[in-house]
Amino acid sequence: MKEGTAIFTQLKRCKAYKTGYVDGVANSIAATILQACDHRVMGEGTGMILHNMWTVAVGSADDLRNEADKLDAWMKASRALFVQRCEGKVTEEKIKEVMDKETLLGPDDALELGVIDEIAGRTSIAVDEAMQSTKKINEMKDKNQAVQFCGSAKRI
Repeated sequence: MKEGTAIFTQLKRCKAYKTGYVDGVANSIAATILQACDHRVMGEGTGMILHNMWTVAVGSADDLRNEADKLDAWMKASRALFVQRCEGKVTEEKIKEVMDKETLLGPDDALELGVIDEIAGRTSIAVDEAMQSTKKINEMKDKNQAVQFCGSAKRI
């Protein structure tokens, strides 16, 4: 988890525009690393697992309690990262619930939760439809201008 958080931090510091793609699965810390990207994309049939962090500890009862306290602090920071990155789409309580259940998110669930921005293939269809609509509107404007011009020419 520490190494993944370091990768996240390095990506956040990089001033370049970053698009992150989930081509298979973004499990565990990979889902966190994805949050460092400016634009986050999952393909159809991909997945993301959000869960609570794990650790392995040995020692006395005090040592184990100390490790549990550290893990709680890391989890709080992790949830805050997701809440901040999801820009108000999700609360800390909702992220905690999702992580407590070790939830597998498909693209639709991830988009709804706000942990991605796009499902690959769907946005391009919407863009194509918008482009076609714009083209039709421009054609109608051209026809309307031609009608107005013809109407003006008849009055002269």
